[in-house]
Amino acid sequence: MDRRSLLGLPAAVTLFALASCGAADQPSRQANGGTAMENDALTKINLTSDAFRDGQPIPIEYTCDGADKAPALRWDDAPQDTKSFALVVDDPDAPNGTFRHWGVFDIPASTRSIGGALHGGTEVSNDFGKAGYGGPCPPSGTHRYFFKV
Repeated sequence: MDRRSLLGLPAAVTLFALASCGAADQPSRQANGGTAMENDALTKINLTSDAFRDGQPIPIEYTCDGADKAPALRWDDAPQDTKSFALVVDDPDAPNGTFRHWGVFDIPASTRSIGGALHGGTEVSNDFGKAGYGGPCPPSGTHRYFFKV
């Protein structure tokens, strides 16, 4: 079986943005019987791509068998106090544990899309050992890929 026949890759697109990291910047609710930690929340942000749909195969051009280019991603508004974004693309089905395909941090808070050329943010080494995007390239089977901001 060649690798192309293995690339029936479902793309699971999941996104969560931390609206508040800690209790220090939140008003205390202890006087009212609550805790400052109750104010912390995860806010769901809609993440989309024109390259593929959630649960559908990732096109060959975004994999190691194609051009291995990063798919364009975009997201909607974030909480008002957002200082920056981070992006992680990983494969939880890799044989040796979760495999990171892309990591970017310090994406400016005004940014609402990423892909192709990176405009702001810092890319970290992926598990292929290089900075930047490394497309799906499973050794066997069907894998899921999670895109998270």
